[in-house]
Amino acid sequence: MRRCQSGVDMRGLQATVLAAWLNNRGQCQCGFFGKRRLLRSSAVADVVAHCQEFGHTPIGVQPILRLT
Repeated sequence: MRRCQSGVDMRGLQATVLAAWLNNRGQCQCGFFGKRRLLRSSAVADVVAHCQEFGHTPIGVQPILRLT
């Protein structure tokens, strides 16, 4: 497991998915912002990959945050 860009051990941080019409992205409390994705499932995959790499907790995958 690697450390985030800040070099601080951030195991308690949580990652979420921001969903908007054709503009979905993953986000984490460490400052990670995933690439803009057309499909929500691709943004979820980005969040899961980030969490596996850095040991963060994925949340918001079922309930999503909507941008208007």
